[in-house]
Amino acid sequence: NKDNDKRQISRPSLSEDEVNTLSRVCIVCFSDLETNIRAKLPCNHNDICSICHLRLRFLHEDKKCPICKQTNDTIIVDPADTHKQIHDYPRWGDEIGAGFVYREDAGMFFEETYYHESIVPLYSYSCNKCDFKVHENTIMDNITNGGGRKKKSKPQRLLEDHLRTEHKLSMCRLCIDHKRDFISQLPRMTQSQLQNHLKRGDGPGSGFSGHPICEFCRPTRFYDLNYLHQHLHKEHYKCHICEKIGKDNQWFKSYRCVFD
Repeated sequence: NKDNDKRQISRPSLSEDEVNTLSRVCIVCFSDLETNIRAKLPCNHNDICSICHLRLRFLHEDKKCPICKQTNDTIIVDPADTHKQIHDYPRWGDEIGAGFVYREDAGMFFEETYYHESIVPLYSYSCNKCDFKVHENTIMDNITNGGGRKKKSKPQRLLEDHLRTEHKLSMCRLCIDHKRDFISQLPRMTQSQLQNHLKRGDGPGSGFSGHPICEFCRPTRFYDLNYLHQHLHKEHYKCHICEKIGKDNQWFKSYRCVFD
């Protein structure tokens, strides 16, 4: 009997040490929650580190809990009292007492020391190769080549100019524009490293295998497949006959090419 030959494969249960280890790491990035500090949410899903929440809330304007999708207008990060729940903190508008800093752009309260040591550096426009640093609010005037008109250079542009002229390094423009991470955390790359990043990604375990290219618009690349598909739908053409016979994603450069 074939049914008797089938072996039941049981999944081994986690040991107590493994359970304890998992409870001490962020369930999104697997960083140590004693370093990045767990955030306290009104929905009580407190197993995600403050840095992951900050990326979601500040860079992507997403205040939903990654687990239950409840919108949490404000959350608290307090490494000094890990057992205290969010509802135990007194709240007066944008204040929850002395020793905390509120970042309105993320809707997050941070214990003051942790904020200055771990959060402020994330927002910085620093070189990471030397001591060069641009203040977040710095805007400088540059003279254009056409008749003396001035244009404003933002901190990001000033940092890119410094990396290029002083170190011959670049950052990925697609990663910057789509807010993959804080600019302070994006890699500084040589031209060969940048090309490898665009074509093949950042290596095994990074979760990133490169920015896809449009075969019709080379060398134009897009942040991910979703943006590439949006471009293909907007700028190029599909054959409806191919779709009907099961050949999906058959794209053509122009409407004329469909019939050639």
